[in-house]
Amino acid sequence: MATITADTAPVAGIYTEQIMSMHDVFKPQNIPELFARYGVQYMPMFQIFRSLGREQPIALDEWGGWEENWYHDNFTTTGSAEGAEGAAVSITLESGSMDSEGNSYPRVGMIVSFKNTFMQAHIIAKTADDPSVLTLKPSVSTDKIPIIAAGETIAITSNAFGAGTGQPVGTVLGTTKRNFVAQIFKETIGAEGSQLVNEKWYKVMDNGKSVKGWYSPGYARGEYLMALAMDGAFTWGNETDNVTVTGADGLGNKVKTTKGLLRHVSELGKTMEYVEGSWDPTDLDAIGLYLKSQGVTSGFNFGWIGNEMMNDIENGMVDWLATNSGGTDYTNTVKSVFKGNDDLAVAVGFKAVKKGGITHILKPMDAWSMPKTWGSTGYDLSKYAVWTPLASFIDPKTNAKLDNIATRYRAMDGYSRRFETWTLAGAGNGPKVSAIDKTNTYFRSHLGLQAFKVNQMILSKPA
Repeated sequence: MATITADTAPVAGIYTEQIMSMHDVFKPQNIPELFARYGVQYMPMFQIFRSLGREQPIALDEWGGWEENWYHDNFTTTGSAEGAEGAAVSITLESGSMDSEGNSYPRVGMIVSFKNTFMQAHIIAKTADDPSVLTLKPSVSTDKIPIIAAGETIAITSNAFGAGTGQPVGTVLGTTKRNFVAQIFKETIGAEGSQLVNEKWYKVMDNGKSVKGWYSPGYARGEYLMALAMDGAFTWGNETDNVTVTGADGLGNKVKTTKGLLRHVSELGKTMEYVEGSWDPTDLDAIGLYLKSQGVTSGFNFGWIGNEMMNDIENGMVDWLATNSGGTDYTNTVKSVFKGNDDLAVAVGFKAVKKGGITHILKPMDAWSMPKTWGSTGYDLSKYAVWTPLASFIDPKTNAKLDNIATRYRAMDGYSRRFETWTLAGAGNGPKVSAIDKTNTYFRSHLGLQAFKVNQMILSKPA
């Protein structure tokens, strides 16, 4: 933000004067008002993460963490015919139930249950020469091993051993590394000197006191364009493997891009389809049941919801909400999710529904209907939603506490690249550092999206 000083003569050389970013000077709740003139009022996606307290500095532009794998597993087979009464049947595991060295989780002594009938069988043998082959024996002499279709999932539900026998083969708990990348975003707004007197300039207020500086609609325009670029990356960006190597001053540097929320969830999460115009409370039940099946215990589920789908949810649940809305404790939601900051909670503009012991925070994503980006003709992102439980966990290798979903920005030793704004000008208020009657304002951010435990997240889309 330019400090009001006496005009100075242009000087030789390059001098940049740091100015504050709107995203740092103004409280988030003021952003919709400043963005209103550009056609859509919304809270930028990265600001939502800030409001949730899920924004952290990182020293490098690539980072990661470890997740523990499942303690327990099921398996799939290549299929088999029905067995005779009380007779053992040999089955072969599919490749997806084995690792690259042929190891698999099912062990002798485990009991499996078959779907629908819940008939049980013992794993009585696992061939040493070919560990993909298991022998199952019905627990009851009159039962038959049912027909098993190729690819059918079989659940391991218990185990049993005889007295005097040895211990089962041990298991190894693995970990999975998740890697993330920060992306550099840039924008420039330029104007001739004469244009600066045609625009309205805003007086900036900080903590209720006057700041010696001004904020231009030109700056707001630049930061709006930056917010669109960041929202696009955080929504459906992908990590680049078809690398572009820069030239000139950035000779040899690679252009890196972050992976977006919908990309993460579509690859590793659960996809649930819904019938447009037919949303009802049972759809929310299904979401809650899946979250619980994946071990989610936080009690808060954040829904990033397109506007058309939000309409479907409200229309489909209008009767339920009319009689059950009193069960939602907004005070607890603000305290737990927004760190007790009412202003931030109001700025995000959420609704909350408590069902099945889980508080679902519904946040309409206006940017997904922006007619020049995701709302362009033929794009249907406004019919999508992503459900992300809000949780933290301990990295099993580093013992660091990590948020399952957050943004990271590059910062170190007092220098932050979260959102930089500066001017190079020969016109306007502030120092003149160029002989040209123009001003340029530059914007730069270095941010990335972090998403752990994506198996606990859900992508909702039309059937």
